[in-house]
Amino acid sequence: MFQPLNLRSKPDMTIDVQFLDSPGTVVVVVVVVVVVVVVELVVIEVVVVIIIVVVVVVVVVVVVVVVVVVVVAAE
Repeated sequence: MFQPLNLRSKPDMTIDVQFLDSPGTVVVVVVVVVVVVVVELVVIEVVVVIIIVVVVVVVVVVVVVVVVVVVVAAE
């Protein structure tokens, strides 16, 4: 985790130093950083949602199996 963050922050600093005269490129850099952060958050959320869905599906399957076994045993 730390190495990509360091690699990402260093180019951003050099870009800011090189293009400080033109505000447009600074805005572009800020937008790119924001987009990267948002994408990372979305990816994390997607992973969490997938984990939750898998857990729910497993629980539902277990409950259904238990109910079927109980019903079959009762009959």
